[in-house]
Amino acid sequence: MSKEIRMRVSKSLLTAILTAVYLCLSCTYAAAAAWTPSGAYEAAASDNVGNEADDDDAVAAQDLIVESVKPSADKPGYIILRLRLPSDNTFEGKFSVALPSELELDTVNTALFEQPAEQYRLSVAKVADAWAFEVRPKALRASGLTYLDLVKIVWTKNESAPDGEYEVILRDLEFTFADNSIIRQNEIEVTVNTRNDDGVESVESPQTEVTCLNGLLSVTSPVAEQVDVYSMNGALVYNAHKATGESVHDVSRLPHGVLIVKGGSGWVRKIVLR
Repeated sequence: MSKEIRMRVSKSLLTAILTAVYLCLSCTYAAAAAWTPSGAYEAAASDNVGNEADDDDAVAAQDLIVESVKPSADKPGYIILRLRLPSDNTFEGKFSVALPSELELDTVNTALFEQPAEQYRLSVAKVADAWAFEVRPKALRASGLTYLDLVKIVWTKNESAPDGEYEVILRDLEFTFADNSIIRQNEIEVTVNTRNDDGVESVESPQTEVTCLNGLLSVTSPVAEQVDVYSMNGALVYNAHKATGESVHDVSRLPHGVLIVKGGSGWVRKIVLR
């Protein structure tokens, strides 16, 4: 092999080696950049249409979590909207809540949790068939919030509706942060269970109707029977005998809260005395 050919081969081999070294260093750098201190890879932030977001608008470790809490003897059922965000990052947000016809929003008890309530305001308004929620900061900057139980959405069940599971839908969720990052989610569906955790369930009878309004207990059933009212701890607080058809009873002096009404023919209903 001539000297000129040997030089060409050596030069080509050197070029190949340098290219391989460059590619290895590039891969190592990319892997190091993607590796988080906690030992887990972090996905790049993306916008709603699946395109990678700009660095200025990147969403770092922020998300929305919705949790349903069943009712108990002394507490109503509610939904928690939880927001995870970097510390010292002020935000404002909006979303809507669509409830099934069997449930109603408890506007008195629906509120921000204690921690965010110190720095944010919540407004709730009925718009068409849904409830519009808006969260805004009280000041220009909020601090120290890293993993936030944001809104407590309290619901009540219509007295005529059976116990069971119902679907509540949160729509058009959008939270905008001071660093120009945005969280958007079109829809979150959460299942709520109207059966409380005390183990007492209603026994339905299609011919029986029990309602309680303004301290008056109305019982309609096709037979004459004994009507007993119990507190949630099992104490008998009221009893009466009703004739066939509708009967109305003044229970305004009974302890307010959830009460259990039992009929002699076998039906059981829960009422809320306010």
